[in-house]
Amino acid sequence: MASQITVTLNQVGLNALLREPGGGVDLYLSRTAQLVARIARAGAPVGPTVNPIGERRRRTEPRLKDTIIVVPNRGKGGYEIRATASYAAAVHQGSKPHVIKPRRPNTLLRFAVAKKRETGQPGLVFAKKVNHPGHPEPNPFLLRALQEALR
Repeated sequence: MASQITVTLNQVGLNALLREPGGGVDLYLSRTAQLVARIARAGAPVGPTVNPIGERRRRTEPRLKDTIIVVPNRGKGGYEIRATASYAAAVHQGSKPHVIKPRRPNTLLRFAVAKKRETGQPGLVFAKKVNHPGHPEPNPFLLRALQEALR
């Protein structure tokens, strides 16, 4: 006597499993997303805490690693891992040369350099604008974290 068992996996059923809050698939995705975020926070680049003249760096924005969050995507199912710092995309994907200007009009940028042009010594520089060379080498810390979490 022959018997037959058939299991059908279709898009509607899979979508229902993905959207079921707290279900097995959702729990796996949630844990994986949290793992990716943890790895990304550990691997996100962190700049020095003091500038070239020994002053503690002033932060106008949070550190990149502190902005990495996990957000449920209930519309499509699953989770998103986001880095919300305004400069996150420039770090992750690299950036082209660009001009930096003060946020407020009639003010100057202030920053420390390792060698001033005039003296060759560390010091402070004040400028109306700066031509930033960009970051030609991307640092895909989120992608690396995802690859490591899925190993």
